[in-house]
Amino acid sequence: MKKTLPELVDLLLCDDVRREHDGRFSLMGVYPGKRVTIDQLPTIVSHLCFVLRLKGLAEDEPLWIKVVAPDGHESQAVQGRLVGKASMDGDATFVVQAAPIQLSESGLHRVRLRCGQHLMETAFSVHQSA
Repeated sequence: MKKTLPELVDLLLCDDVRREHDGRFSLMGVYPGKRVTIDQLPTIVSHLCFVLRLKGLAEDEPLWIKVVAPDGHESQAVQGRLVGKASMDGDATFVVQAAPIQLSESGLHRVRLRCGQHLMETAFSVHQSA
């Protein structure tokens, strides 16, 4: 049986993720288009969550992320929380509480993911409102 590598399917950014009484999850304050708009930079963002969907995940592989600013500054690594269980096909959803996080400048912020021994990368942009 051929082993597949984990692959990032989707990234959503929001202010908060809440578990409802019936087991569903609600995303609050979703940022459209992977774009975070901030009133003033630099700032410390007190609410920021990443919702990541992955496929091809081996059982019990933890997910860790770091955010890398345009100037190369890296945040501390934060572990993701698996939502439910991975499917038989290795499809899984993780929630990462990334805040508090300092955002110092506008531009493309890379998100480095480590799942077991596998590395992946995606990005989101930060813009200061006019």
